[in-house]
Amino acid sequence: MNVRKWTSSDEQVNDTIDSHETTPMDKTAKILGIHQQQWNDITSSWTTLFLEIPRRLLTAPKRRISSQLHILTDASQAAYCTVAYLRSTTDKGADIKLLMVRIRLSPLHSAITIPRLELTALTLGSTLMKHVTKEMNIQLDQQYLWSDSKAALHLVKTTTRLPIFIANRVKAIKLNAADAILRHVPSSSNPADIGSRGTSIEELLENDQW
Repeated sequence: MNVRKWTSSDEQVNDTIDSHETTPMDKTAKILGIHQQQWNDITSSWTTLFLEIPRRLLTAPKRRISSQLHILTDASQAAYCTVAYLRSTTDKGADIKLLMVRIRLSPLHSAITIPRLELTALTLGSTLMKHVTKEMNIQLDQQYLWSDSKAALHLVKTTTRLPIFIANRVKAIKLNAADAILRHVPSSSNPADIGSRGTSIEELLENDQW
């Protein structure tokens, strides 16, 4: 397909195109432009975000005593999230570093229940655990997989026959996080809650867990 004419609501773009190659903007394009403006309003606030994240996981010359990987998960009707932390105990004390965050949108127009979404978040957390343990060149003494959903944790531990949707995710969790210790975390103490419910940049900057 050959592009015959250009149209844009961006003046800088229009300045770079010859007048004979442009076409007037019709109603449909204007409607699309309204939605684009809403998106621009959102992205413009991102320009205020500037974070410096140290990438060194273990700071020399501290002597490492033990290292633990903690993966926390949470879900809502809007999204589900998993967060990875490395907790290192040295001769100088304990040090905790945020390693990685993954967030996925929950299925739209779906009757999927919160416990199933929480189980899906646990599945995402297990894949993150598998990825981190593979890529991180650090000996781990313990691995923990956390959720604030007791129902989801029960599904992973149960030995009864499960529906296909649940069984597939439980199988993936057990394969990806075979060495993980499952734990429950209160919702108020779960840092993955931020990613599942959403937050503003200002609130994120003030949150010391992230």
